[in-house]
Amino acid sequence: MLNAAFPENILFESFTFPFFDFNNKACHKSISEAFFSKPDPQPNNGKRGLYIHIPFCETICTFCPFLKTVGTEKRIKQYLEALHKEIDLQSKSPLTLSWEIDAIYIGGGTPSVITPAQAFELITSLKNKFNLTNNVEITFEVEAKSATQELMSALKSSGVTRISFGVQTLDVNIRKHVNLTATIEDIKNTIEMGLKYFDDVNIDMIVGFPGQTISSALSDIRNSIQLQASTISLYPMDYVTVLPKFLDKIRKGQIPEPASVKDRWIMFHKAREILSSNYKTQNMYCFGIGNTSPCKYMFEILYGGYHDQYIGLGSGAYSSIRGLIQHNTLSERKYIDSLLEKNIIPVENASPGHAYEKSFVYFPKRLKATLSEATSLNIDSSILPKLEYLENLGYIEKSLDEVKLTDLGIRHYERIMVFFLSDAQRRIYDKMCRRLEGVLGLNSDGSMLENCSINGRLGVKNTLS
Repeated sequence: MLNAAFPENILFESFTFPFFDFNNKACHKSISEAFFSKPDPQPNNGKRGLYIHIPFCETICTFCPFLKTVGTEKRIKQYLEALHKEIDLQSKSPLTLSWEIDAIYIGGGTPSVITPAQAFELITSLKNKFNLTNNVEITFEVEAKSATQELMSALKSSGVTRISFGVQTLDVNIRKHVNLTATIEDIKNTIEMGLKYFDDVNIDMIVGFPGQTISSALSDIRNSIQLQASTISLYPMDYVTVLPKFLDKIRKGQIPEPASVKDRWIMFHKAREILSSNYKTQNMYCFGIGNTSPCKYMFEILYGGYHDQYIGLGSGAYSSIRGLIQHNTLSERKYIDSLLEKNIIPVENASPGHAYEKSFVYFPKRLKATLSEATSLNIDSSILPKLEYLENLGYIEKSLDEVKLTDLGIRHYERIMVFFLSDAQRRIYDKMCRRLEGVLGLNSDGSMLENCSINGRLGVKNTLS
């Protein structure tokens, strides 16, 4: 049975877990309130985080899957007013009042489109409204075109501890194809400027872009090392989560075809080898210089265990607490109106259900896990046989309470993630994959079907609707 449950192909691995159960027709706001109206019964078990979403960009990258729009000064100001209202409301909930926050992540979109004064006010409000640990990590995403000296100074003085931005690729032809408009000089200047203020300046890189070969992808990663950022995060290109029109442009020959799925995975793992020979390996994606640590919010909370919880603030922001996953409305207009006119948090979806296996689903991203979590949650009867199966395949090795991926396991990490889904979560994942295969015109391994236009079949929601 375990052999049958171990997946051969993975359509996508960049999922937020647990999954939403869209069959749930109950009042989502009432479900949310039931959880937030009570203090955390175990506030010191696990880590706690806040995610803040700023959905505005100067320009839109054609492949980016995240909720974003090109904003005006007036719209940004109004959005921030609503965001401050949500901060005020959410900070007063009994659940949140019982927490100490270990990490805050301000992402987007492009948070650096807001002014230095607005950024300082936002971060100061978060620090004043929520209970923070003494060593709280505060990450602020920037964009090379909008990261100024004034912004860096405001972020530092407000308490930000690290900045991160997406370089994605240094290949000028690919940057043109996907509308990455910052110049290489912008990128270099942002890293140099950031390192004057912060010990950790992270850049994100992607391999597997349309037109990239194994050779050109690895050359790109070697060039990224020369930028001397303190950490580099590397991700495989995900053709499931890109904008649907991006796939159509590939099919129509408007941008180059991507390499085969097999070659894209070769790119990723060979690129990891290059980075690991120059930086310390932190986890599946991240590599750092010296004593830099992996992002606490991402790899101890978002990709942490069952007891590691986070609250998302802003339009489309996700929250995951024990027994519940939810997200706010995707609509910028509904988000603003709900908070400024109705004084309510606009929860759009809320799915109750305990995803006890979260630590093991995500442990391939962290590269390691502890057996004691399975025992403490009483799920060892389902987790231990899977670990034994993987150990027999040579994918993991166990020592005392710790489980680690082997080199072979690293090359199959995405399959291992799905393998640890509970039966209920696996059914939702498989259903999502079947739908995406049909809607996006993809094979089960993520390769694209020929002559399958998807324009009009899967739209991107307008955040102003």
